[in-house]
Amino acid sequence: MHRTLAETIQSFSRGIELSKRPEDRKLAADYLAALAPLLARATLGENILRDLGAIERLFGQTWIIESAPFDEACKSRDVEKARKLLLEVHVDEPSIQKILEQI
Repeated sequence: MHRTLAETIQSFSRGIELSKRPEDRKLAADYLAALAPLLARATLGENILRDLGAIERLFGQTWIIESAPFDEACKSRDVEKARKLLLEVHVDEPSIQKILEQI
């Protein structure tokens, strides 16, 4: 899980460097600001599941206009990676199904 979060953060950071749109760079910086504390708490062993909804809302209610620089980061949001992430933090399969149905 830590690796997945760190790779997502790194991908958004790379996207900021490549993006030519200031509004996309600002939004990606907002994503980084939301993801970094999550990674820190997960690394310290805290349960971050309660915070995943807020992150999903942020991603779901905003969008990057020029997506190409951020394609790698956005790929991490697909359902299989979400399932894998939830399994890595020891969430049982019935709970995973309930969480994925809400997304």
